[in-house]
Amino acid sequence: MSKLTGKVASVQNGRVAVTFLGPFSRYSRGDVACFDSAVAQDMVDRNIAVWAKDAERALQPNKDDDAHDTDIG
Repeated sequence: MSKLTGKVASVQNGRVAVTFLGPFSRYSRGDVACFDSAVAQDMVDRNIAVWAKDAERALQPNKDDDAHDTDIG
């Protein structure tokens, strides 16, 4: 199935794609799955996932992600 066919089928079924921001149930960070629009909206509202079109920006590491202020020793 082509990407276009998959998009058309998901729109016709009322399902939308989301990308997970972290582990949730059986999904890992970066996984993409389609859900009914109400379920998908709930996950986006709860910051569990983002809309698939926004995934690239949301999954990029933040500038200070590796700046740890730990002083050991």
